[in-house]
Amino acid sequence: MVESANSLSSRSAPPEFLTKLTYLVWNHHKAVRKIETVRAYTLGEYYFAEVDIVLPKDMLLHKAHDIGESLQDKLETLPEIERAFVHLDYDEYDQTIEHEGHQEY
Repeated sequence: MVESANSLSSRSAPPEFLTKLTYLVWNHHKAVRKIETVRAYTLGEYYFAEVDIVLPKDMLLHKAHDIGESLQDKLETLPEIERAFVHLDYDEYDQTIEHEGHQEY
């Protein structure tokens, strides 16, 4: 019963695994200017990974999309990863404000 409860509760990945993910993200493409966030947590047996990267502001959308999608695919090939989420940004400033409220477009 305790094992079942532990597998259903969210736990952060160990630092060694986060270091491995950070290395893969940083070396994924030469256009990656900065890594803002690397997270991995369990929701069951495998990890969900979240990464936020900064790309050049003047990069064409289709190129940025291809970099993000290929990074997601790369992370999801790791046997420990169930699902990866990649967020792309274009500047190096703190983006904490953008997540405070929901905005309709």
